[in-house]
Amino acid sequence: MTVGILFFFAFVSIIYIDRFDTKHPSVYQLLYLSIIPAVYMIRRSIMNKILMTINKTGFYYFGELVTDWKNFIDASIIQDEENRRIPYDVTDRFTLLIRYFKEGEPGYFGRKFLMTATMDKSEEEIIAAIEFYYEQARKPVEVSIEPYPPRRYLNG
Repeated sequence: MTVGILFFFAFVSIIYIDRFDTKHPSVYQLLYLSIIPAVYMIRRSIMNKILMTINKTGFYYFGELVTDWKNFIDASIIQDEENRRIPYDVTDRFTLLIRYFKEGEPGYFGRKFLMTATMDKSEEEIIAAIEFYYEQARKPVEVSIEPYPPRRYLNG
């Protein structure tokens, strides 16, 4: 969103400076094209795509259920060394690894999810949410049964 606003500000500034002077072409008129990335980036940020959803029913990725808490095994954040762009890449490639069972399938499954830098939650917050909802799903439901109050008969 911020970069889109900067491109839009560049577009408005050039219009103010140049005032659509078509008789005297200038290099500044090339900056009229800054409206294209401005519109693209602002539109992309407004669409607000939700990558991961962690709630009481399970773990979702782009709205699709990956696993519910009944079939969940564990989750961990790992540094993914396999998917580096170049051999000496110094950027972090954190990946969320989730292991789970599938009903009717033998063994367990693992799935990796890339933790992008544009996510609004940190890795620690995501793991904390997974632990919280997993523990909530594993708690037995406590039902307290109180005896019925004594019956009272109306006289007469």
